[in-house]
Amino acid sequence: MEYYGKIWCVSHQELVQGPNPIMSEANYKKMCTRGQLNVVRPGKGLGNYALIEVATMPQRFKDKVDEKYGDMKSEILRLHFQKYYNIDPRAREYYTRYRFENEIGRASCRERV
Repeated sequence: MEYYGKIWCVSHQELVQGPNPIMSEANYKKMCTRGQLNVVRPGKGLGNYALIEVATMPQRFKDKVDEKYGDMKSEILRLHFQKYYNIDPRAREYYTRYRFENEIGRASCRERV
């Protein structure tokens, strides 16, 4: 499960392989031929794998995806942010101190009133 651009996708391997496949290989091919699945990235070339848009799947397969992986949208976003964004310890210290100084300043203003 991953995002391809802004599209939530599942890989071909996750759909048809493993101990609990979501659908059979024959079913996958037939649905692609009929245009019932949107393959956003074909698995052609060295090291590439096909990605299928989850939103275009029939509901029975969406339910199986949710059953197998749970609510992966938040987990995928967490991994994306972890991969592309770094926490700056100096910025964290600055804004933490700024917040606490602001809280103290507000308390002293309330006492004066």
